[in-house]
Amino acid sequence: MSKTYEFNNVKVMWAKLDPNNPEPPFMQDDDKPKPDSWNLIAVLDDKQADAWKEKGMYPKFKRDRDHDLVLEDGLKTIKLSKTSTFGYKGQPKKPVIVVDTYGNPYTGLLGNGTICNIQCSVHDWKTATSTGSTASLEAVQILELVEYTADGGDEFVPTFDFKKQDKVSLSEVTADLDDEDVPF
Repeated sequence: MSKTYEFNNVKVMWAKLDPNNPEPPFMQDDDKPKPDSWNLIAVLDDKQADAWKEKGMYPKFKRDRDHDLVLEDGLKTIKLSKTSTFGYKGQPKKPVIVVDTYGNPYTGLLGNGTICNIQCSVHDWKTATSTGSTASLEAVQILELVEYTADGGDEFVPTFDFKKQDKVSLSEVTADLDDEDVPF
């Protein structure tokens, strides 16, 4: 049985919601392949974060390598996603619904900092050793759109004007040490 959970007036980052182009996993494991997905990072204030934590839902707050919370301007972030298929290469799922303030479908890109209402379905699960809840991103309503712009402004154009160089031996680039300089 699923429940519905909503986040209102949250900033979103790194939204990948194109209905025809779900994102492939960053890293793929050949033994346990992962399906493509639609996803975003939601930036929560303390009240929203506390409500999320009290529900005991997955995903947990985003953490760095040292397991510290990843904060955006002092706020907590969570990643929300929806896989594009049932299992790896299974039957397709309906894409995340993305609409503007008036309920009109929106298919453009969302810039970081766009303010949205987000709806998730939450499914409880149980295995022989543990239980938990998983949230699946279902709908996004754009309240204040921040236009997407590629970082760096102008498009990068590589140049191939290298100067010709002569090869050198390793002895020419290594340090010439006296026996007194060797630390062992």
